[in-house]
Amino acid sequence: MSDEHKDFQSMLRARFPQMKPIGSPPALGSINGCGFMVYGERDRDTETGTYVKTLCFCLVFVPVLMLRAYRVADASPRGWYFLGSEPLSMLAKGWNAVVLFMAMTIGVGVWWGSVTSSPDYKAGLRVAAADDLRDDGKPGRAAIIYKEVATGATSHAAEASKRLDELVSGALIKAPAKDAKDIVDAAIAVRRRSKADNPYGDLYAKGVEAVLRIGEADPRAASELLEALRPAAPDEKEFSERQLALLERVLAKEPNDVALASRLAESYEATDNLDKCQALLEPMRDKLGDSEAARILGQIYAAKGEHEKAYTLLEPYVKQRLNTLHNAETAYQKAVEQAWKRELNILDKGRGPKSFYRQYERANEAAQEKLVQDYMAEKLRNDGGLADRREALRETASVVPVALDLGMVMLNRAQSLPDPAARRKELEAAEKTFLAIQGVAGETDEYRLYLGQVYYWLGRHAEGHKLFDELLASHDRSHEWLTMVATSLRNLGDTSAARQLAEEAYNTAPDKETKARAARLRSVMQVDADDAIKWLKLADPNDPEVKASLNSALGSQAIARGDRDAAKKHLRIAIDAYDTMIESTVSLNNCALVYFQLYRLGGDRKDFDRGVEMMDKAVRMSPSESILLGNTASVILNKVVLDTTGDAIDFLAADHNVQFDALNFLYDEESARRGMIERFMSHPDTARAASYGQKVMLLRPKNVESYALSSAVYAMAEDADELESVLKRVRGVELDMVDARKLAQSYHAGERDKQMLAEARESSDRLMRAVKATASVGGATHALAVSTLVEHRMTLVSLGQAVDADETVKLAETAYAAAPSNGSRYTLVHALLLRAAQNLTRIDASFGQMVNQYRRSLGVMYLIPVAMERGGALAQAVSTHPDVRRAQDLVEVDTQRLPATSSPWTWAMLQGREGGAAQRVAAQWRTNRVRRLGLELDGLLSPFDATLAWKTYWAAKMTGGDPAAGLARLRAVAAAGVPTPMP
Repeated sequence: MSDEHKDFQSMLRARFPQMKPIGSPPALGSINGCGFMVYGERDRDTETGTYVKTLCFCLVFVPVLMLRAYRVADASPRGWYFLGSEPLSMLAKGWNAVVLFMAMTIGVGVWWGSVTSSPDYKAGLRVAAADDLRDDGKPGRAAIIYKEVATGATSHAAEASKRLDELVSGALIKAPAKDAKDIVDAAIAVRRRSKADNPYGDLYAKGVEAVLRIGEADPRAASELLEALRPAAPDEKEFSERQLALLERVLAKEPNDVALASRLAESYEATDNLDKCQALLEPMRDKLGDSEAARILGQIYAAKGEHEKAYTLLEPYVKQRLNTLHNAETAYQKAVEQAWKRELNILDKGRGPKSFYRQYERANEAAQEKLVQDYMAEKLRNDGGLADRREALRETASVVPVALDLGMVMLNRAQSLPDPAARRKELEAAEKTFLAIQGVAGETDEYRLYLGQVYYWLGRHAEGHKLFDELLASHDRSHEWLTMVATSLRNLGDTSAARQLAEEAYNTAPDKETKARAARLRSVMQVDADDAIKWLKLADPNDPEVKASLNSALGSQAIARGDRDAAKKHLRIAIDAYDTMIESTVSLNNCALVYFQLYRLGGDRKDFDRGVEMMDKAVRMSPSESILLGNTASVILNKVVLDTTGDAIDFLAADHNVQFDALNFLYDEESARRGMIERFMSHPDTARAASYGQKVMLLRPKNVESYALSSAVYAMAEDADELESVLKRVRGVELDMVDARKLAQSYHAGERDKQMLAEARESSDRLMRAVKATASVGGATHALAVSTLVEHRMTLVSLGQAVDADETVKLAETAYAAAPSNGSRYTLVHALLLRAAQNLTRIDASFGQMVNQYRRSLGVMYLIPVAMERGGALAQAVSTHPDVRRAQDLVEVDTQRLPATSSPWTWAMLQGREGGAAQRVAAQWRTNRVRRLGLELDGLLSPFDATLAWKTYWAAKMTGGDPAAGLARLRAVAAAGVPTPMP
């Protein structure tokens, strides 16, 4: 540094003592006026030509903060020499203080604004406001606010829920009607989100207290409050009876109120008073519009086959609600997608539970996928918004079974139309109705899977099968699609095809876990209990459903083997396992079946009723599930049989399953038979079972039992038109007969003899014990026990076993003498024919040869009339045998006392007897359309039954018709591998 420069620096320090040296000038620069710039000119020194400029932070050329001051000297234009730093002026410091204060003020304001505008703060204010409303005697308005906060996601949700609970416990009981309803509505909305076993707690009990108080002065308001309580009602029947009493009071004052009549009809429907429903609604049928009353009356008409009336009421109801359903489906699907994306994003960003990531890191790829799926499922299950969407969808989905009813009504209307073009148009409309149930799926593979099912429902099986094949091919017959198509085919009643696909899925499954799932699916398509056990043991042993099903199957196996103690043990384990599961249609259905097995073992009606209750609940959850509907219909009919027999028959004591044949022991003449039919058909559950049967025929068209169930009801009702309708359906389908054919061939080949004989020997001792135990009771119970034993012994004979025929006849004689009936009379006839066949076998070689050849396919009951059919010495020997003649006498008595029950077998037994008995049977048969239709239907449903083929042959012969059809049936049975004698 030069001496001159040093002198200059010394002079500056002396002249400006507050100035401090700087190492370099400040960095200046801005973009569009934003950045660091120097401004101002103060403290100018004329001698040195220097002055002070202030470094500022600027926004758009406007100084905002004064940062530092510098003494400068001008350089070139718009430039300066920075000599040193000076203190900021008081004005600059003051300006900075003002700016900082303003910044702090704005910051605090923004912070406070964010606090007061946050959902949490607002929720707190709303709770406080609701508290004030509550204290001011406005609990209803307070409840509405509490509900809004309680169903939100703020920290005040629990507090609001607690306040609402306090309203339920205190204010609800004494609140005015409007407030009470608001409290109940709010409490229902909040509590239904709970995962507790009893989410509604004492809400119903408290609400009923308010209903009783309000109902004294205002039954209408009370009924509206009670309706709001419906979701919390622990007993639907009790609720409906209470609501019914209120509505009847209101409607008595306002008889023309359609809305009230609709609600009353719903209560009648819930308590199975369908006759009252119809009587109430028919006078206002034209005013019902698309109300629930229209739905109820329409379904009543549909169940009774009044399809035109049903269509008029159901069509507007379904049309309006399907639109609502589709909107609810769309909203739910969008909500699921949004929730899924949100939760998956949380996981991807590492904000999920640490335990999840620890498990994820240790797992293989398949386990990782399952972890994610389980985590997402749990999150979605607990999502409050989704719960609301699910509830809305569940409520709107109640239209689905009604749409199915409408579709079936349209199918029936189409069948009755003589014009092909009109019929085709109606079928197309029915197709659209069925497809509309699928909702908004669009042209997805899942939709095409549903479309395949619809084609089956419409009778276009080839199109449905083709669509299924195309789906499998498009997915390279993947495990997932094999199981989906197998499930659909099973639901449609094509069990054998479904079984093949399930086994293919098992054989091609890529890993142990998917193999286990395929084995589980295959197990529900079991041939018998042993087959089910085999496949369940290949499924996942840790799956609760598998454990329950395996114990249920082991219980069935133990029952067949006669080990009742082991059976009860397995069945109780199964029930305990089902009790731990979340209720679903599958768990309810399967657990109900276990309860029915327990009833079979112990005879406790509570077990039976518990099973029925579970079946009913499952149907309410899934009213279009074909297998569930079929099971429920069968169970309901068994219940009707139990109620019809009443105290007259103890099925457990008689060791007899609850079946239709037991009803034959309740009458001995025509008026008593008519009375029994009246009791059976007037039972409130009979119509429900018939309605389910109609649905099953539509939804499960390939399954034999679908038609057998309906035909049994219509045969009992002696409804020829409905039987003919069932017959038309059967003629139009190709039934799944694969299992029936294999079973018949296996039986006639003797492949199952060892197992059957083992089970039969165990049954012999048990059945004899039942006969002896019921001897002192007598009546129909003892007669049924003897009948069961006689039929069992006839089975033993068909398997080539010897039985004590004399003892059998003696037991049958005693039962018939003590309790004469159609059932006990035919029990004696069978016993007599059993002994006659045994004697004739010893004395007539040709008859013995016939028995050995055809005992499995016809049994001695049919071999006797078949032998008489052949004529000659054999016919003479058979027809003159004392037991045969006595059996003929009894058969003739039955034709006199109960002419409507005669059959072609009856005619064959009475052929050649004096007095014209056979001719009277033939004449009666010609006029008995029900019996003729029933025989044709039975033949189609059991094509491998030689006894039905012979009855068909005799029916044609006795009426003077062409026996060619009967001969063709006999030849078809023989061609199927069933040993059958020819006329």
